[in-house]
Amino acid sequence: MDSMTIQDLGAIGEFIGSGLILVTLVYLAIQTRQSKETAELETARMVVADFNDLWTRLADNRQLATMIRVGINDWERLDNIEKSQVHAFFIAMTLHWVSARRQSSKLLQLQDFMEGWEDNLLSLIATPGGRSWFEFAKHILRPDDLRYLEARLENPDSMPPSWLETFPWNRLDPEERNEGST
Repeated sequence: MDSMTIQDLGAIGEFIGSGLILVTLVYLAIQTRQSKETAELETARMVVADFNDLWTRLADNRQLATMIRVGINDWERLDNIEKSQVHAFFIAMTLHWVSARRQSSKLLQLQDFMEGWEDNLLSLIATPGGRSWFEFAKHILRPDDLRYLEARLENPDSMPPSWLETFPWNRLDPEERNEGST
């Protein structure tokens, strides 16, 4: 049996080292993919949590809910303070939609949720008061988001029913329609 030279041992070491580098690279690729998936799931969870927080805020505040109900029927019935409060809710809803829209293009987990949120926003804008509000507020949107929403609003076949149709309790009763302000 021939004895191994230092060169032979060096070649074996290089071979083993190359194999270990390959194993390390495969491990790092797996870890990177898992980290990406975890980050995407966390982003999706945060988007859904933001949406839920928004609706919890509405559910927990009877005065805001009343102002929104009046506002979606007749924006002009609200005084300026009420318009500011309702606007803050509507703008939060809109900006959350914009953020979620950006994320959903990257995250498949958000696409179905995003479609529901978008329809909800369009249902709000489809109300008489929602339309009046949108005419004032649409300047806050980026041009591509505004074009997208306006295209949906102009196409009746792509529009969901308004909040007044979907949620009949949002319609004002006859005596409420005759009141001057909230």
